[in-house]
Amino acid sequence: QLTAAQISAIYDLGPGADLTTSYSTGLIDYWAFGNKITEGTDTSSTIYSQVASGQDLTGANLAAPYSGHVISRIGSTTHNAAQSVFGGSSIYFPGSSNQELNVPDSGDWYWGTGDYTIEMWHYGTATGDNKTLISWFKSSSGPFVEITGANYEVYKLADGSGHISVGTYIQNQWNHIAATRQDGIFRFYVNGINEYSNPNTTDFNEALMGSGVVNIGTIDDSNDYFITGYLDEIHVSSGISRYGPSIERYANTFVE
Repeated sequence: QLTAAQISAIYDLGPGADLTTSYSTGLIDYWAFGNKITEGTDTSSTIYSQVASGQDLTGANLAAPYSGHVISRIGSTTHNAAQSVFGGSSIYFPGSSNQELNVPDSGDWYWGTGDYTIEMWHYGTATGDNKTLISWFKSSSGPFVEITGANYEVYKLADGSGHISVGTYIQNQWNHIAATRQDGIFRFYVNGINEYSNPNTTDFNEALMGSGVVNIGTIDDSNDYFITGYLDEIHVSSGISRYGPSIERYANTFVE
């Protein structure tokens, strides 16, 4: 088991830390689910522990527990080891039409008026207008998160209607961003700093979210608002705001 000092040191390492190299002697088990191959390449029948002499998950299914959200790759979007936050790789988006990830419709995307969290790590290598990181806009009604110039912007998340600039985008570095709603207050965090907040009780129901299809790396299948760069650790949580104002205390060492 890890000591309190080791956990604190891991936190201080920041993005790109290789926990299996620095702390393998203190880890009981660590499974990368295909994202790292220090101890073995995961297969459909075995997920290897990344800790020497660890417990391999023989018979485990790589799709579980995410079988309800199958991710489809469009074009040449791919894992790439040039940049990573955790695990030695991230998803690279080459910056051309129809290069994206798609996730099917699901009731998990219908947040209603409740809490939610949309978060990811973003390493952009270019800028532009309306370059969309994640979107439910396929039916021309749902919300999305984008970059425009040197800013992160959201659509409908902040005020239920238009485009709102919510934080500073810095090119050629990893930025952790999180869009949250907690008790009717929308907040947007960049690297642990709450850069924008506004009351919002928009009902993100099935009608508003349209088809419910999630486009990652572009606004939808028919537009060219694609990103150039890398995304990692993309999380969408329904019913919970995973960050509050207190996260700013850790902004200088923020990793996730």
